Amino acid sequence: MPPTGERKRRHHQRSRNGCISCKQRHMRCDQGKPFCRNCLKNGASCGYLAPAEDMSGPSADLSVDPMTLVLSGTAATAAMASSSHALPSEQFMEPLQGSIVPGSEGFSWYSNMRPPSFSTILPAARSDPFNTLPIELSQESKMLLDHFTNNRILLQKMVESKRDPELFRFATSDPALMHGALVLSANSRANLCRDEKTHLELILYQHKTETIRLVNERLGNRRVATSDGTVGAIACLVILEALNGAAQIARVHLSGLKQLIDLRGDLHSPTMNRYLQRIVMIGDLLTSSATQTTPIFQQSPPPEGKEMKVPVSTATVAGGNLDYIEKELGLDSEISSMFVELHCVSYLMEQNDNGTLQLEKVDLHRSIYETENSVDTLMRVGVYDARTVNGVQTNSGCCTIAAYIYVYRSLRRIPYSSTLYDYMVRILKEDIDNVSGTVREVFPKEVLFWVFFVGASAGKGRPEESYFRKVLAVSRQVLSITTWEVAKFVLKKFAWVEGWNEEVDKELFNGLQELDKNMSPV
Repeated sequence: MPPTGERKRRHHQRSRNGCISCKQRHMRCDQGKPFCRNCLKNGASCGYLAPAEDMSGPSADLSVDPMTLVLSGTAATAAMASSSHALPSEQFMEPLQGSIVPGSEGFSWYSNMRPPSFSTILPAARSDPFNTLPIELSQESKMLLDHFTNNRILLQKMVESKRDPELFRFATSDPALMHGALVLSANSRANLCRDEKTHLELILYQHKTETIRLVNERLGNRRVATSDGTVGAIACLVILEALNGAAQIARVHLSGLKQLIDLRGDLHSPTMNRYLQRIVMIGDLLTSSATQTTPIFQQSPPPEGKEMKVPVSTATVAGGNLDYIEKELGLDSEISSMFVELHCVSYLMEQNDNGTLQLEKVDLHRSIYETENSVDTLMRVGVYDARTVNGVQTNSGCCTIAAYIYVYRSLRRIPYSSTLYDYMVRILKEDIDNVSGTVREVFPKEVLFWVFFVGASAGKGRPEESYFRKVLAVSRQVLSITTWEVAKFVLKKFAWVEGWNEEVDKELFNGLQELDKNMSPV
């Protein structure tokens, strides 16, 4: 008979030093530094709270606040449409609560982490003046890049591939995309080299963290969020999760990816890089296979009959318009091409508005996006960079700024209440003021009329309204424009959507005559 008496439990001291993610999930943490095994396995945000007595010391900066950005498809579209320069709203920031809920919509990234600097864990090589990569890589990461270049990294065994210089250029064209490619390469090496698995998983997690961080930084700016680099980086995350059995997480990422691609028009849009199309399709097929669902994206371009049919007259008008703007008015080739794009898309908008053409929404949206991207490229070069008019440098970016306003006003049709106009109207006025003499001397009078009209229409109810009404009234007198029909004729030489907002614009023009009686120099 076993001895009687009180049974004693084996003594175990519970540690409270586990990482934040394991505590939230109520999991036992091995307290591995800088990343515990659970977080490496699950792709979670791993971080440790600094001891209270050391919070003011140097180690305080190493504490990590794991947060996640959960942005639904609808919210993503609204956030990007509200302002091209807006940062992700704090309303989308929520603490990470374990793994992502299966079936949730939108896209979810683990964000706002402050992991140790990439270089502190993977010492970077000395900078090489001949190195054209977008980020500086450690020796281990360079080996991963070599593995990516020379092997088929999505297979479960080592299979060499023929070097593809174009694929290499695409993968290394953007920091986020390059980190995403290295994530897949590290995942491949970790599966092939079991003895190095722990070390390779650490490198994989570092590149994954950088990919997620860069993607989250870009979400508030539509142009950057929908770029090849950002879309490609997210596609790499989709592939990673699908390969590693996290199919529901891959599905959530894929849903967000679909929202971004829809903003560009379509996966098979001519603006899509063929390698980008390929990795998105791979991610989609891997995810649909793992979840036993239908792929989100079409596997082939739409039939010929469903493609956007641009009227022949548009191409004809565009060619004639380019000759007129560049040769007769003397604007430089970049600004001339910008006006031609604006002119063509405005024509399509007008035809679609009045029912003459029935365009697919995605096709029209794609045209607007491409035009906006062209204008934005000129803006990035520098608003105040010198522009040439009839061989004279004007040092004015007024046409580009006005074009930016026009895209938002007449093409994207963002309400006048948007604060975007506050900023753009102000810098348009400042630009004209800074070089007013040169602008009036060398700029074609019809171009100025278009610029001033755009400024006056967007300046309504703003401090700059009276300024633009005055300069527009002067411009009207110089050109002897006496009726609204003549005014429309001049505006449409550059870009104007006839019939849209016409009553408001006509009222603005007719109100200029009231200013003629007591006109004073501006």
